Amino acid sequence: MRVSATGIDVAIAGRTIVADAVLDAPSGAFVGLLGPNGSGKTTLLRTVYRALRPARGAVLLGHTDVWSLTARQAARRTAVVMQDDPTEFEFTVREVVGLGRVPHQNLLGRATGEDQRAVDAALARTGVEHLAERPVSSLSGGERQRVFLARALAQDTPILVLDEPTNHLDVTAQLELLELVRGLGVTVVAALHDLNLAAAYCDQICVLRAGRLVASGPVADVLTADLIAEVYGVRAALVTNPLTGQRGFAFAPSPESVTQMKEHV
Repeated sequence: MRVSATGIDVAIAGRTIVADAVLDAPSGAFVGLLGPNGSGKTTLLRTVYRALRPARGAVLLGHTDVWSLTARQAARRTAVVMQDDPTEFEFTVREVVGLGRVPHQNLLGRATGEDQRAVDAALARTGVEHLAERPVSSLSGGERQRVFLARALAQDTPILVLDEPTNHLDVTAQLELLELVRGLGVTVVAALHDLNLAAAYCDQICVLRAGRLVASGPVADVLTADLIAEVYGVRAALVTNPLTGQRGFAFAPSPESVTQMKEHV
């Protein structure tokens, strides 16, 4: 299912966070949302999954405006893995994954055999079956991210939104999670910090700076050393990963940033 957002404006407490932003994710594509801290990535994502209503603009899921849907209807189309899901509760892994079935249940919230099968399949696909009866609060960061992804899979939606899903994960967990996500065959919109992971896993990217879209399109066309230097203020060089043959980037501080750091020492 295609996700398209046009002319999105968001202001919070009188401060513009996102201005005239555009996002287009074709059906089945993995689209990365990139930009420095504070560029508006999370805010734009929140408009996509109906957590934040923009002051202006529209978000379409397929051909339907997200705000013409009820919360339950929207949850049947879009699953979300946030960067800081709460883990203080003592729910077990199975119970948390089961929450993904709530949009499909009747008002009494009774789990059916179909719900249980969906939960079992999600646990298996994310490799957390052996953790099913453990409290989520007892898990490592990588294990928790797998559990929250399993919950999203159990939700069985055509769209998956990820907000910085690789934060706090070691390199093994990062690669395993993104390999799994890329193989799902659904539309993925993900805010990412790691530019090399974005280059390796995304089909298309959208780049934000100060709440405005500065570039979008296929990764090879958009993610260039010049763009990285302009948006992030660092020196960047295109490199080839000797293990995979994929394009990536090497980085170094810009002379200006080095001078500024020395002045503040």
